[in-house]
Amino acid sequence: MNKFYFLKYLVVLCLIPNYSFSQSDIYESYAILDVNGSGNTFYDLNVDTGNPNFDGASLGTFITTNSLFLNGAQNQTYKCGTHNILNSFIDYRVYLSGNTPPSFTASEILFNSDDGTSNFCTGTSLDQTWESSGANIDVLNGLASGDYILEIYTRSDSDYDGDNIANNTYFISNSGANYKATFRVDNPPNANCQNIIVQLDALGNASITGNDINNNSTDDFGIASIAASVTGFSCSDIGLNNVVLTVTDTLGQTDTCTAIVTIQDNLAPVADVASLSNVTAECEVSSLTAPTATDNCGGTVLVTNNASLPISGEGTTTVVTWTYDDGNGNTSTQTQNVIIDDITAPVADVASLSNVTAECGVSSLTAPTATDNCGGTVIVTNNASLPISGEGTTTVVTWTYDDGNGNTSTQTQNVIIDDI
Repeated sequence: MNKFYFLKYLVVLCLIPNYSFSQSDIYESYAILDVNGSGNTFYDLNVDTGNPNFDGASLGTFITTNSLFLNGAQNQTYKCGTHNILNSFIDYRVYLSGNTPPSFTASEILFNSDDGTSNFCTGTSLDQTWESSGANIDVLNGLASGDYILEIYTRSDSDYDGDNIANNTYFISNSGANYKATFRVDNPPNANCQNIIVQLDALGNASITGNDINNNSTDDFGIASIAASVTGFSCSDIGLNNVVLTVTDTLGQTDTCTAIVTIQDNLAPVADVASLSNVTAECEVSSLTAPTATDNCGGTVLVTNNASLPISGEGTTTVVTWTYDDGNGNTSTQTQNVIIDDITAPVADVASLSNVTAECGVSSLTAPTATDNCGGTVIVTNNASLPISGEGTTTVVTWTYDDGNGNTSTQTQNVIIDDI
């Protein structure tokens, strides 16, 4: 190549503007977060200072009373020569660990100040601070329970030729891997109730636990306790009872629901004696003494029977059924025998019968009378052979009183033949 062409091309090369990327860049970058209202904290991205590192950080576990705000970022930039930094942004996205990440959302970082010169570009660089710390981006907004990733990077556009049109974009992006911090969202549990029916026991008591009215209450990271507001019931609680179920997760968050606990008494009264003694009478029974029973709820037990009084009928046994009613729809029964057995003979109406005296003979006798304890007709007979005769004789006649129930008594009477 001759010298003319060499000098020609050398001159052309010298006239090309200098677009070297080394004349501007972002040299420090920080994410600004407010965790649980503690104020803005700067997290290191591409530097290692006394601030916490963002990449790989665990930001903690957040419940509904907690907060996590991405309030912006700070980019420390420099520019030399004709270069100019046009803007700054922090790009972020939040997604459930293991899920496909969504697109990034950009939040602008505003210009803050020119900071003088530094050692970039052989000590002629103009350093700048771009910072926004009030973006108030609610990272937790609308998140269900789960383990999440907050992924960010920062960027600035640079103009090389003074037309305010970006010629290049500088990234603080961890070599394209971006910066990732993790956190957990643990929302309150979901309490779910079921209505139940509970029976009182023989002592009139009943009890439940929270698990009895729990119907698959859930929490994404574990339930610590399930408790019912009322666990013990008595006879005064018969009917519908509202019981509050409180479900508490491992972080102390709670949720409640209300179950209807129906208390029932399905136990009938129990007779105070195992069996009732027979009631025995000779003629009839016009009244019965009611037995007793005890109910598990201790209330008054209504005692009734199916007897038709008076009960009579010699030699009969009537089975009376007693019914015990506790007033709560529960009844029990017990039977009792009423036996009619007349064992008392008629009693003569006079203590002794007068002699019957005749001179020649007696052809008929006047029957005496007797009264039976049951008031029925008494059949009166004798053993005399009429006529009775025989001068100077005394015949003893035996009168028999029969009540018709197998009971008899006798009385004697003298028949004297005395011809005077």
